[in-house]
Amino acid sequence: MGLTRRKYLSGNFAKKKMDIDMEKVYREIDAGKTIAQVAKGLGCSESTLRRRHREYQKKVDALLHEPVLEPYLDMHLPEELQKM
Repeated sequence: MGLTRRKYLSGNFAKKKMDIDMEKVYREIDAGKTIAQVAKGLGCSESTLRRRHREYQKKVDALLHEPVLEPYLDMHLPEELQKM
């Protein structure tokens, strides 16, 4: 009898992350649906929607607050590339 290495006893593996279009979620909520109704329509829990909202907002904040690199680009480029 050999040794078997398993991560889960039941054979269940981690679920794939459900792809949720948060902009669509926001439109449905703005149209008057509750978070519970939107979650039920997507087939997920309210806590999943709330967690995805936080994740999405972090991404939006990161994109909106990206440092402006343009003034610093010339400082690190060789002269022949700066003239381009």
